[in-house]
Order: sequence, then C-alpha cells, then structure tokens
Amino acid sequence: MYIFTISSLGLTISNYSDNMRQAAIVMFFFIVIFILTSGLISPIASMPHWAQQATRLNPLRYIITAMREIYLKGSSFSQLLAQFGPLCAYGALAGVWAVGSFRKNG
Repeated sequence: MYIFTISSLGLTISNYSDNMRQAAIVMFFFIVIFILTSGLISPIASMPHWAQQATRLNPLRYIITAMREIYLKGSSFSQLLAQFGPLCAYGALAGVWAVGSFRKNG
C-alpha cells in the first residue's frame, strides 16, 4: 500500500510538471520532508504538538510505525490496522488525484 501511495503521489507530481527534471526536484523535496517527519530519524513524540499533528499527512509515518511494531513487538496484522487504515485512505486519495489530474498530451 505504501508503494502504491508514493507512486500515486509521483504520478500526480509528474502530471503537473513540465519535464522530468522538474518532477524529480519536486519529488525529492517531498521525500526529504517525509523522511524528516516520519519518526525514522527523531521520534514523533519529541516533536512539537503542531508537528505531531502535521505528520498525520505523511504516509511514511505509518509504514515506519508499522515496521517498528512488526520488528520490535512482533505485532499481527490486526494490531497494525491503526497504521494500515490511514495508509489505505491516503493511497486511495492519492490514486484518485493521480487519475483525475492525468491529461493526454499528444
């Protein structure tokens, strides 16, 4: 689901970009922000309250939290639904936006 979500975001950015270089620069910007606010480098709990709320828009947060729960706690799929639900919603929204923003250039 995470790969689908990021691919959909990449397609959306590509749909609005004029060339591949512009799309790569914009996607690089988003990926850096996603990594910094995902909880991979610093815990989400140590961020200010407004930043903790902003990380809810970050799809990488959910996969990092799920991986941490799987590797450290041995969580089952039913225990990961709190991470999987928002990721599915984010993926569905990004997929619809990618398809809706597509226009054929010919």
